[in-house]
Amino acid sequence: MKGSGGVWKATVLGTACLIGFPTVAAAQAAKAGVVTTLQGTATVARSTAPEPTPLKFKDDVFIQDHIVTSESSIVRILLGGKAVITVRERSVLTISETPTTATVEVGSGKVAVAVAKERMRARDSVEVKTPNAVAGIRGTVLIARCPRIRPAGPTRSSPCSRASWTSRGSTPPPAGRLAPA
Repeated sequence: MKGSGGVWKATVLGTACLIGFPTVAAAQAAKAGVVTTLQGTATVARSTAPEPTPLKFKDDVFIQDHIVTSESSIVRILLGGKAVITVRERSVLTISETPTTATVEVGSGKVAVAVAKERMRARDSVEVKTPNAVAGIRGTVLIARCPRIRPAGPTRSSPCSRASWTSRGSTPPPAGRLAPA
């Protein structure tokens, strides 16, 4: 019976490891893309780090990363090999993802998204969200500008966002829509 104590400890330790590994894997964010161009300075706040860190060329970008660019800065991100996101100066964005949709949430600033249609699968899409608009795109170039949010007052309406839609060989969407669904 002396030998069974070691087996019991090994079994308990093995079970604890099997239960703990999915938790550790879930705590690590999935990779969303990579920084391909960086001019100026930008910071990234990750869910795994307590403080924002400087963003560097060829840094991985993970889901739920919060990226902030400073004055006279540009960051270009290759998103999953399917889209290129260009983030202009004084912009704030967060990238999130589901199995078929990558979402770029623009808090303020200017962002351009170019999607390579030939790299997209049947149900894949990229969404660009601003505080008051959502555009879903596939094989298109979209430029969204979102001013800094200011408190609404009696003479001030909610912040507006402007988007320009471009696609080779097609017509712009009808009024009131930013891009085809």
